[in-house]
Amino acid sequence: MSKVFISFLGKSKYSPEKYNDGKLSETRYVQSAIVEKCGGAFFDKIRILVTKDSYNQNGTMLKEELEKRLAPDVDFQMVHISDDLVNDQWKWFETILDLVDLHDKVWFDMTHGYRAFSIVLSAALSFIQKTKNIQLMAVYYGAYEAPGKPIIDMKGFYQINQWADGVSDLIESADTSRLAMLSENTSIDTFSALRDKSLISALNDLSRIIKNVDVNNIAAKAGKALALIAEKRKTCSGADSQLLELVMDKFSTLAQSCLPSGKYDSSYFTTQLAFIELLNRHGFYMQSFTVMRECIGSIGVLGAEEKHKRNMNNGDGRKGRRAAEVFLVMVQNKEEKWDFKEDRLVLKDMLKPFYDTLVKKGIMEKFRSIIKTLVDLRNGFDHCWTSAGPEKRKLLEEVQVHAENCHKILAQIIGELMENQIICE
Repeated sequence: MSKVFISFLGKSKYSPEKYNDGKLSETRYVQSAIVEKCGGAFFDKIRILVTKDSYNQNGTMLKEELEKRLAPDVDFQMVHISDDLVNDQWKWFETILDLVDLHDKVWFDMTHGYRAFSIVLSAALSFIQKTKNIQLMAVYYGAYEAPGKPIIDMKGFYQINQWADGVSDLIESADTSRLAMLSENTSIDTFSALRDKSLISALNDLSRIIKNVDVNNIAAKAGKALALIAEKRKTCSGADSQLLELVMDKFSTLAQSCLPSGKYDSSYFTTQLAFIELLNRHGFYMQSFTVMRECIGSIGVLGAEEKHKRNMNNGDGRKGRRAAEVFLVMVQNKEEKWDFKEDRLVLKDMLKPFYDTLVKKGIMEKFRSIIKTLVDLRNGFDHCWTSAGPEKRKLLEEVQVHAENCHKILAQIIGELMENQIICE
């Protein structure tokens, strides 16, 4: 990993200037001022891009000025490029790519960019940040026309896409790693709201909940994250506000206006449906089928004795989960194929009246229209499809269609259960 300074030499006749309010030595070339500002031994490599004309006009004088300021062991080179704007744009791009190596720290100077070269440079910067994982340390512009002739760092404008990519990773893949990295390594004020440690921590928690399929805590974690986002949006505007709005829109359906009750009520099932829809959009199909299976089992708990569904987190609630597993077996198999061991017979008898009600209302038929596909796909993911035959592999090829259909049918079932007040407020 090297510290690399890259600049471009123009072909104008530059007059001597003192940059940074006269704090730096007089020089015709901003590159010399930047080297003096940073220190003669600061950079490992310096690459100055030159055309034939710019080299002939300024190359020798710039080299003399830089050599006065540079430590002897700095690797300094002038890199020749074409001035053919029409035909050699991609050659410029490729030249920039070759100037840096993996994980280099890079400083750019754009003061004297040639014609459309700044456009090419911007594209190259974005590309090498992704492909070579460079750290962009600064993008300098020597404002020789401004009072005091400041050397301005415009790096923030080259980080906008990174922040947008970080938010995209979060809302499309529930991945907060890029946002966390940027929050640690960015100091510009523009994204101060997104750099808030408490917000990043809450988003990390939400990401873990999604990936770990923690169905009982998803609403609370989403609510916490969205409350922090809403608070941050009150004090920011512009780019970070718009990015925060994208996050809020993506996860708002998971958050509830009140704390989860701990019961299998309408709020709980509505959140599960929103969770499944989110997982499907992210392509987390294994997790989606896990939540759908869990959701069907939770519906079964509604048919257990009241004490078994009072609170999903206490001892009675855990008994309710055993009832959920029994209900899943009842859904997957017709009555003549039920074969429960003695310790499960009591639960089966408890659930039988509820099961009969669902049969009469036509809801059990809906369950059975999706349960085999749902379970086959979930088990296939669980075992990495190592023993799957052609029929099940075909299921995998159409997993998105099946996931969306199962979610649709499950939403219909829950809607009917609410209408019949089997699922209560």
